[in-house]
Amino acid sequence: ISSKQVRHISRVLELAGKSWDLMQIKEITEGEIDDFFLMDHGVGNKTLANWKTVLHDFWKWIVRREKRRSKLEMPEFPEIKFELEMKKIVNMEDQQDIIEEVRRISWEANPRIWLGIRLMSWYPKVRPGEMLNLQEGHINCKDNWIVFPQPKEKKPKFIHLLPEHSKIIQEVQSMIPSALPEMYFFRHLKTKSGVKAGVKFGPKYFNIWWKKACKNLGISGVSVYPGVKHSTVTALGTIMSPEEIQHDVTGHVSDAFKRYFLPDVNRAVVATRKLSEMQGGQHVVNISDHKKSAK
Repeated sequence: ISSKQVRHISRVLELAGKSWDLMQIKEITEGEIDDFFLMDHGVGNKTLANWKTVLHDFWKWIVRREKRRSKLEMPEFPEIKFELEMKKIVNMEDQQDIIEEVRRISWEANPRIWLGIRLMSWYPKVRPGEMLNLQEGHINCKDNWIVFPQPKEKKPKFIHLLPEHSKIIQEVQSMIPSALPEMYFFRHLKTKSGVKAGVKFGPKYFNIWWKKACKNLGISGVSVYPGVKHSTVTALGTIMSPEEIQHDVTGHVSDAFKRYFLPDVNRAVVATRKLSEMQGGQHVVNISDHKKSAK
């Protein structure tokens, strides 16, 4: 798990530990657990639900570890209801304007900033964190695919590239000195800020440039993830069924689709083609024009 997850788990266990003071684990029952969640922690129900998951997993581990010695039983945890907030999205026209503005303001600094955001708008199944972890060796432009070995879904994730998208990736690759297969694809070039060349983009780097572009265009309240993924999927809902979007575009797994490992290649490519057409033909990109406009 990531260092961020470790910090989150540690914080929840520390808060619960302070609440229960020096009580032994076998003394902590449903009542103590309920009292903990009824305390005013100054957070919303969504956060409390996340804390509940941490504590529930902790108890499962303890019960499994100690079942022979102390015969601990799994306590019941309270139900915590919450509603997810609707994230602000943009229409396809605004999305394309934002991405084009990202290209304009970031191209000279590093063309891979624009390319990463562009790829996420073309392939909504890829999360920003997964895109940042992409390595040079994970890309196969000859056969038109990219693999993400360690996505959130645990199993390797593939996206099938349109040939023109492979060409764009190759052209951007050619603008930066060649690298070893294990090097991160989205990495810094020589910068004035003191960041060493070759270092992977930080977790907020795409969003920083996205927000700069939004500010230039007078668009507010939309971060990069909902801007490229949720906006795209919402627009696709006008021409594709929820099942088609889930199976061919986002790749999210539910009970209805657990029997699938990879979407059918042809269907996935057709879905991406539809998306590119919806985005107004923006899949056709002339890299030489980018070079001229950057100058």
